[in-house]
Amino acid sequence: MVRPEVIRKRIEKLNEYLAILRQLQKYSYDEFVSNPERYGSVERFLQLAIEPINDLGNHVVAESGLGNIGIAISLIDYVKVD
Repeated sequence: MVRPEVIRKRIEKLNEYLAILRQLQKYSYDEFVSNPERYGSVERFLQLAIEPINDLGNHVVAESGLGNIGIAISLIDYVKVD
């Protein structure tokens, strides 16, 4: 059974990371690319934002009895919409 608290926690984390990324949008292109801390932070927070999305997919697939996810790329095979 898909557990709402798991979904809620992952969405909260995703929103947290997206809020940080939105704050970093305030910089101009030149300000952004000239500062390794800024573009490194964006890269890392994009990676962190992807994790709860993958976790959500894995949770739904596993709890719905659709199988086990071996690698992240196979997740798309489980969630195709016909």
